[in-house]
Amino acid sequence: MQVILGLAFVFALFFKRWREKPRRPMLVWAFDASKQGVSGFLQHFINVGIGVVFAEEGQASECSWYFVSFVISVAFGIVFLAAFVWAYRKIVERYKLTLLKTGEYGNPPRWKAFFAQMSIWCVVACLEKALTAVVVIYPFRKHLDALAILIEQPVPKTRAGADMELIFVMVAAPTFLNVGFALIIDNLIMRRSHGMRFRQFKELPSPNQLPGGRLSDLPEHEMSHAFMTSDSMVPSPVMLSNGVPVEYTGGVQPLVSTPLSRSWV
Repeated sequence: MQVILGLAFVFALFFKRWREKPRRPMLVWAFDASKQGVSGFLQHFINVGIGVVFAEEGQASECSWYFVSFVISVAFGIVFLAAFVWAYRKIVERYKLTLLKTGEYGNPPRWKAFFAQMSIWCVVACLEKALTAVVVIYPFRKHLDALAILIEQPVPKTRAGADMELIFVMVAAPTFLNVGFALIIDNLIMRRSHGMRFRQFKELPSPNQLPGGRLSDLPEHEMSHAFMTSDSMVPSPVMLSNGVPVEYTGGVQPLVSTPLSRSWV
């Protein structure tokens, strides 16, 4: 089971890297992925422990309890870890803790920075699991036990039914949830300058080339090509039809160098 989860995890993150613009260097990507890999390995044992402990107190099976606790841990974990990363970035930037900037390991990448960041991430990830058990699972254990029993009811009480439950609870569902969780967390811990970028039009279309003569009439996938984000872009003023320049303040910048007509947008 762990081999399947591991392969799905690596494939999902590798595919995400392949789609990035600009793409992370392989070593940097490996460092980011390793944070999740090691912390996920530790979290697995906590999940199993939660399933065993609470299954002994309730009537549902350990498999059902593992599934319920896993789903809750993923949902609660995303919220908790997103809040942590937000606060973590603020603290690191305020006190200029360069070694601990998440996703940044120096040039060339240094193992010292990687181990420091991974250690913090593993502690926080395990803490998140413990908080989930204490704050969410334990207070609502009776209701969750009833939910786990309800999940078991459609499963036939046969050897084939038990095998089917085992495959779904221990392989299929965790794989799907693990992939989604890994992609979201990777966005949180990676360096901010990496990620998806909108592609750039080679030449901005003229009003006559637009359907209806309006930029807003372009299909969404084509309109997005007219915009891009880049840390290296130098903001340039946008000229309105009356010739008055408007200062660009950041974010997504329209690639415009000529006056725009009001009827165009």
